[in-house]
Amino acid sequence: MPSSDKPRPQVRELMHPVNGIVQPPVYPHPKRPGRKTNVLESFKPLLSAIWRKPWAFYFHHPVNSITLGVPHYHTVIKRPMDLNTIKHRLAFNYYYQADEAIEDFKFVFENCLLFNLKGTEVHTAGLMLKSFFYERLALIDLTNEVEVVEKPKGKKRKKATPEGRKPKIQARKAFPDTHF
Repeated sequence: MPSSDKPRPQVRELMHPVNGIVQPPVYPHPKRPGRKTNVLESFKPLLSAIWRKPWAFYFHHPVNSITLGVPHYHTVIKRPMDLNTIKHRLAFNYYYQADEAIEDFKFVFENCLLFNLKGTEVHTAGLMLKSFFYERLALIDLTNEVEVVEKPKGKKRKKATPEGRKPKIQARKAFPDTHF
């Protein structure tokens, strides 16, 4: 891809926690739009496979430093990331190219391994998640990334009856013709 086709790099501002949570943006910035590519689309089933792993639940949502009792988390971790944020970013075409999404996945692993002590359950889960991610990532062709153009959705017409209109339903008489 020529350098003129590439947008400016994503600006990653440091965010401050609100009620113990840092929620990174999931919608693309108007001055730096995202797009849908074949590789980014292939990350959706990859993320789904990661999500279903039993040890991935630690990484489903942003870390809440208040609930978890780790008030220093956001002083140690400057760029928090979680799988739900990546999921939303993929859904809202936040990324321009696959490298940006891969970087966010790396933040999930690096933050986990940096903050959690070696040998703890969360640290071990982070290592397993990282290993699984790179195994599955190796199956994706990252060399030929092209933009996916969606076909416009047209209005669907309802099928008409052979006469071209809805069939009439005859009402039954409340009292059938009876002769006494």
